Amino acid sequence: MFERGLEQAGLEIDARDSLIRSHVGDDSSKTTAAKVLTTDQLRRLAALLEQIEEPIEALERRGISLRRLSVDHATEDGSLPRYRIFLGGEEHWQAKMTDVNAFLEEHQQQTGQETKTADPSLIASAAAPSPAATPQAGDPASTAAVTDLHEIRTINDVIRALREEFQLSLNDLLPAPPKNAEAVFPYRITGQETPRRLQSLRELVPALRDLGGKGLIYTRFKGLGEMNPDELFETAMDPEQRILKQVQLEDAAAAEEIFRVLMGDHVEPRREFIEKHALEVQDLDI
Repeated sequence: MFERGLEQAGLEIDARDSLIRSHVGDDSSKTTAAKVLTTDQLRRLAALLEQIEEPIEALERRGISLRRLSVDHATEDGSLPRYRIFLGGEEHWQAKMTDVNAFLEEHQQQTGQETKTADPSLIASAAAPSPAATPQAGDPASTAAVTDLHEIRTINDVIRALREEFQLSLNDLLPAPPKNAEAVFPYRITGQETPRRLQSLRELVPALRDLGGKGLIYTRFKGLGEMNPDELFETAMDPEQRILKQVQLEDAAAAEEIFRVLMGDHVEPRREFIEKHALEVQDLDI
C-alpha cells in the first residue's frame, strides 16, 4: 500500500541535533539545510523500514523497549545487542556469542562456582519473588539463561544499510525528545497541501500506507457465499489469477489433535496453546 502513497509523497529530513539546537536558541542550526530524498531514495528507505516493522513489534511483544535497548545497551557502532542473559536475578546484554561466553567465564571466575544454563522462562520466574519458581530454576546466582533474539539480526542489518546509504542511525528510529515541552518533528512528508510531520522514521511506512489508502473503499467478506458474482470471479475464480494448491494430510492423528485443541469445547488447552506460541505468530488476521 505504501507504494501508492509514494506516488504522491516526498520526504525532508532535518539533522536532529541541529533541530534540537534551534529549540534552545542556537543560531548555528540555521546553516544546516534539510536533506531532501528523491523518489527512488524514498522508495528504498521505505522498503528498509518495512523490513523491521515486524522484528521491532516482536521485540515489544517480548516486553523489550527499543528505546531502552538502544539507550542502555547499544554497541559502539550503533547496533543492538543480540543476546539477553538472565543471571543472578539481573538482566545483561551482549552483542556476540563470543562476548556471552567471555561474560559467563568471567562470572564463573569471580564466584568460584560453575555457571550453568537453564530455560530462560525459569530464570525470569526465579528473578521475581516467587518461592515456587526458584527450586525449578536451581540457584539463580549461578544459573544463566541466554536468549538469542533473532529479530535483532534483521534490525541490525537495516541499521547498517540506513547508516551506509542515508547517513541515518538507530537514533532516527526513536521519537525525537521534546524540547521546552514542545514536540520535535525532524521528518516531513511533502507533496500535500499540509506536510505530515513525523517524530521518528518508524512512523514513515504507516504514514505512507495511510496516504496510499485515501479514497479507497475496503470490503471484507466472511466467506465466498457473501460475494457478488463479479467479486467472486475477480478474487477466486478467474483462471488467469487463481492459484490451486494440493493439500496433503501427512499425519491425520496430529491434525485431529491440533483441531481438537483449537476448535474444541475446552477452553484451557486452547489458552495454553496460544500462550505458548504467541511470540511465534507471523501473520494474524483479525
